[in-house]
Amino acid sequence: MEDVTSTALFNAMDSVKEYYTPLLVFFGLSGNIIALFRLFSTSLHRLHFTAYLIGLCLVDCLFLVLLFVLWLQYHNVWLYHIPGWCQGLTMLGFITNTLAVWFVAGLATEALLMVKSPFQSGAWWPAWRPRFMVLLMSVVAVIVYLNICLLYAVIPLDNRQFQCLPLPNAVRTVQILDRLDIAFNFVTAYIVIVSSVTGLCVTIKCNPSRSCDALPASVVHMGRLSLLLNASLVLTGLPTNLLRLWLSLVQSRHTRISLLGIHQLLMQVSFARTLFNLPVCYFAWPDFRQGFLCSDTTPLPSRQSSVSMNNMEITEMETELELMDKEQSGDVRRDW
Repeated sequence: MEDVTSTALFNAMDSVKEYYTPLLVFFGLSGNIIALFRLFSTSLHRLHFTAYLIGLCLVDCLFLVLLFVLWLQYHNVWLYHIPGWCQGLTMLGFITNTLAVWFVAGLATEALLMVKSPFQSGAWWPAWRPRFMVLLMSVVAVIVYLNICLLYAVIPLDNRQFQCLPLPNAVRTVQILDRLDIAFNFVTAYIVIVSSVTGLCVTIKCNPSRSCDALPASVVHMGRLSLLLNASLVLTGLPTNLLRLWLSLVQSRHTRISLLGIHQLLMQVSFARTLFNLPVCYFAWPDFRQGFLCSDTTPLPSRQSSVSMNNMEITEMETELELMDKEQSGDVRRDW
């Protein structure tokens, strides 16, 4: 009875994915490409925290292309089950999922550091460091998942069909890799995200000198972006990752089969996170929204003038922070 129910659920999911996936790919690719174009066509890409945002949009584009290739099998285009494509697309899936999670976690950590020390952090967290971290994460992810090429292959089935599956002698290794992936990309990453977001909220609430009115605009915008992107990741990804963790621990075959259909449904929900990058940037980032619907002909400031303006803003904000700290400690009267 459970097998019949699971088969019906899988068939229903196939029908949903046949129409859901192309819509997701179209709107997701359009939104992420527009966001990238907006960032690179203005001076916004010079802000250090946009490195994580640019990286997130790029890996989401790659992931959506992967989904489209998998969707082509509904129209008898079996690219995923061709040698070479099998290993490459499987490795791409692991890499894009890993980088998307850790780019969001990196943005949350960056927001926490900047809110805790909005002016002094530049000495030990320079502008090039986030770009370096994005590049380092990408290189490490590629190196870690290169072993996918040795673990997966196109295997003939009994009905004279071929399918991309783990090699028979590598099934145990793939299971271990999957559990390590859960531990690193779900448990560890979500701990980093929750800790950073909690620290960010506590810092702003407990220290009036770190309120939105007392911080530089770029730090406030980064904090809003971080909170919204982390919320979208957790809300869409937490259910499917919890069920994935449960599946990795369950030994009963019937239980696993009944849960796999639900897992497929939750995965489709988690894929919707790729739609949120553009709306989050538009509504949480005034500089991104400014001139979005019309031609922005404002010339980009030179690097020297940008540095001068930033120094003036920092000096003014440092003075305000000092006054607020003194006021909080009672050294300055409130009615001055």
